[in-house]
Amino acid sequence: LVVFPKNDKALPVKTKEVKCYTDKEVERIALTSTDPYYQFNPRRYRYAPLYAFILNTGLRLGECLALTWDDIDFERKIINVNKTLTVIKNRDLKKDPRNRLQVLGDPKTFNGKRVIPLNNVAKDMLLEMKTRNSLTGADDKIIFPNYEGNYLNERSVQKLFQKNISLCRFLQK
Repeated sequence: LVVFPKNDKALPVKTKEVKCYTDKEVERIALTSTDPYYQFNPRRYRYAPLYAFILNTGLRLGECLALTWDDIDFERKIINVNKTLTVIKNRDLKKDPRNRLQVLGDPKTFNGKRVIPLNNVAKDMLLEMKTRNSLTGADDKIIFPNYEGNYLNERSVQKLFQKNISLCRFLQK
């Protein structure tokens, strides 16, 4: 039997402020991410449907990247969120700089599994991805695949999104 000493002092809780964008900022981000000028730059434009989808659903990036076509009900206009894509260290490759694995798992909390509505903009982005995926021959299960048809690298998506945010701020000035 292990008995822990009683401690009347509460441990400090680390909190992180969440940045919420205003409606105007969301509109600017969406326009910048889907601007026809960037369609000629496939690297910058390739995640545009994903960004628009996130902005219109409020899903976390890992939840979006884990979505499959089975999770979407176009008739009832709902998204079944039941998994997330996370990155873990591959302990077998300790000295390899690419020692990361992408793993599908359950959401962090019980409430993470949920059904959310699918608005028209998000639906249009999904239909665009369906068209893109059929043209590239990507995996027919993953909604937002990489060029090889596998799951996108979360960090790459985040980096390009930050570049778009920087560009939005530049355009505001």
